[in-house]
Amino acid sequence: MYLLREFNLLPFVALCLLWGIGGWLMLIRTFDIPERERGLLGFGVGLVVSNWLVNFFARLMPFSSACWLAAGLTLAGGIALAWPLEKGYIGKWIQNWRQWLLVAVLTFLFTLIGRGLSIYDDFQNLPMTSLIATGEVPPNFPLASNMRYGYHYFLLLLAAQFLQTANAAPWTAVDLARGLVLALTLTLGGLWAWRLTGQRLSALLAGLFLAFAGGVRWMLFLLPPSLLDKISAQVTLIGSAASSAPTLKDLLTSVWLTSASPGIPFPAAFVSGVDEPFVMLHNGYGASHLLLILLMLMLGNWGKKAWPWGIIMAVLFASLAMANEAAFALIFLGGVLAILLWIVIYARKEGKAALPIPLLAAATAAGVLTLFQGGFITNAIAGWFRPAASVLRVEFALIPPALLSAHLGSLNLLGLSGLTAAVVETGLVVFALPWILAWGWKAIHERQWFAAAISGSTLFGILSVFIRYTGGAGETATTRLFEHSLQITKILAVPLIWNWLHGKKDYIKEIAIIAAITTCLSGFVLFGVEVSAMQKPVYADYLTSLDAQFYAKYWNKLEPGVLVFDPKPSRAPTVFGRYNNAATWWINAATDEWVALMQNPDPHAVRKAGYGYMYYHRFFWEEHQNVLDQECARVMEQIDDIHSASNSPGDFRRLVDIRGCQ
Repeated sequence: MYLLREFNLLPFVALCLLWGIGGWLMLIRTFDIPERERGLLGFGVGLVVSNWLVNFFARLMPFSSACWLAAGLTLAGGIALAWPLEKGYIGKWIQNWRQWLLVAVLTFLFTLIGRGLSIYDDFQNLPMTSLIATGEVPPNFPLASNMRYGYHYFLLLLAAQFLQTANAAPWTAVDLARGLVLALTLTLGGLWAWRLTGQRLSALLAGLFLAFAGGVRWMLFLLPPSLLDKISAQVTLIGSAASSAPTLKDLLTSVWLTSASPGIPFPAAFVSGVDEPFVMLHNGYGASHLLLILLMLMLGNWGKKAWPWGIIMAVLFASLAMANEAAFALIFLGGVLAILLWIVIYARKEGKAALPIPLLAAATAAGVLTLFQGGFITNAIAGWFRPAASVLRVEFALIPPALLSAHLGSLNLLGLSGLTAAVVETGLVVFALPWILAWGWKAIHERQWFAAAISGSTLFGILSVFIRYTGGAGETATTRLFEHSLQITKILAVPLIWNWLHGKKDYIKEIAIIAAITTCLSGFVLFGVEVSAMQKPVYADYLTSLDAQFYAKYWNKLEPGVLVFDPKPSRAPTVFGRYNNAATWWINAATDEWVALMQNPDPHAVRKAGYGYMYYHRFFWEEHQNVLDQECARVMEQIDDIHSASNSPGDFRRLVDIRGCQ
């Protein structure tokens, strides 16, 4: 299989073993958890702890050294917490080999699917990964070398480790990191359901539901034509949906026109602008936040030693801020709500209420760490003091209740048409929220703090229909708040409703089964389409095999700090691991200087703008040959495709040294 030729398997496995064994040893004497869960939970903890350590070590040493040192310290920390070691530990670690096999198979599957897709912001994820792997931690904005970029880069930091240690190119490393996290999250979701229900079958059903549950836009086909026309007339498509069809009614029978789709296009009736199925989480943070949430859920109140428990939980919570700041903020608010409710309840009943000191200490430590560890929250706080030096800003506005879909735009919840469109975009998962909130209320009484906080976070996610994000990332970022509530519901719905159905009449159980299958239909269809992408790997919309050849020869080889001019701004940071100064944001934000250089790319002018090299393709050269071919511009290398090599029209890539163009 081509994937095994795209990275070095041995260092990848070695890194995973250091994480897995170290994390597993951390849990043996620190957490009182079922033996069947300890292996994968330990692997997750080891991965997170090591990745979090790399985020700091990379600022002090070469990135490759930071990766191996962090992994080694993770193992050393595990040995210290598990000491004295017992002879039977190795047998315990491998006894759940079926779980390890499942994770390996799912990782391979999701990675192959990702290699055939390039549909979620790879124009920003690949440059970020490439720059991080050169040691740019935390990274600045790839298209503006002196501007801070508060991105949720936890998953990309993991991908950068695979790039540096396993020699995986950015397009492979990102998909490998996504695939591993997707597989581990899905398996842990099943184990969590098993714990709650005590039934092994629930693990399988919970995993399937988590994987495939999504929106039900296709149910609009069931409406009377007149009602569908009315709803369609009141919906204004945005983003990729607007590129796919002029109206909602037309969209239902169209394909979703997104970049680098697989061989079989995605039917637009089965996608969603609010609730994507888990199997479609191939974006910049993937399932990393869900992995962290599951780890906190499954470890939350099971600590046997206070200080190791507090340190591990603080690292998990701080990592969540680096993985998905929206989930971090919502769970923080959910925790505050849970503690306040508990204080009020127990103050009334007992006249006093002892605060959960270990929880507060862990949460406080995580909050302090987020101030300087990097990511969106770190950048947002710094941006309050120096707003001009930051790409992103944090701004919200209050609005009448409306759900924002990344495809259908703003949907007014006070009107029948908007409410109907909102329900099909969110899917039937939203109707399981009462079970999640009831479970959270019970968790407050039982002092299960992380469970209560995560349950409470869904309430704040639902309340996001009253606000609209107006900051630099665009208003569709608001969708992530509501989506958080739906994703938490997917994790919890099957085990909670399973327990609730015990003793209920058969027709109620049948309704629940039908609702679950209906909810998963979109995911089944989209997964079937995704599988077709496995046979044809891609790089990205802006990359070809010519760029891959340049990457193999020149990545991180140019002088540190040098800027590379490229008419496709995301390409040079990906290929060379070097910044440019093309724009202040990824889309429609080119600087005036960049626009002028694109119109007249005279090497002297490009050099004056601070660039040391130029990298361009044939068609850019043909358009500007008169100014590009100058004596001071030294061609370092040109790679031609097969057509150009045979003297017939074809593409090429050319790297030019312009440092002599004074």
